[in-house]
Amino acid sequence: LRLCHVAALAGSIAAGLMGSAAGASSTAATSPSYVICKGGFRHDCVVDGDTFWLGRMKVRLADIDTPEITDAKCASERQRGEAARDRLLALLNSREWELVLDGKDRYRRALGRLVSGNADAGAILVREGFAVLMVAIAGLGADHRSKLFVQLGEG
Repeated sequence: LRLCHVAALAGSIAAGLMGSAAGASSTAATSPSYVICKGGFRHDCVVDGDTFWLGRMKVRLADIDTPEITDAKCASERQRGEAARDRLLALLNSREWELVLDGKDRYRRALGRLVSGNADAGAILVREGFAVLMVAIAGLGADHRSKLFVQLGEG
């Protein structure tokens, strides 16, 4: 990921998120080189296909979901999760991205989208079959049971 700035910016964004109103958007750019997260130290690394660390800030890509790796229900899900993680890693390291933040999820991770020109990393992951689109259904609450998962096909 060749974005614009790095750890100091991530720290200030994380501090800003703690005090920002829910749903308020913040925009940041970053530029570290990403690796797969290993061990307890998490910094500029990819956890799975929809979660990564920017400096000390954990970011969850908004509006998509990818297969689990750590809590996979079977070997096939773990393999698909690893493939999604590897694709997100390749995307992050392939070009300059802008991180557009929009609040926090129920686990207090920063929610955001990665955009570069007309490209959206989440949309790329969905289009290539690594992720599904996650749509909140109005009025059903904010927990995971209130999400509708839609698999988008070709065409």
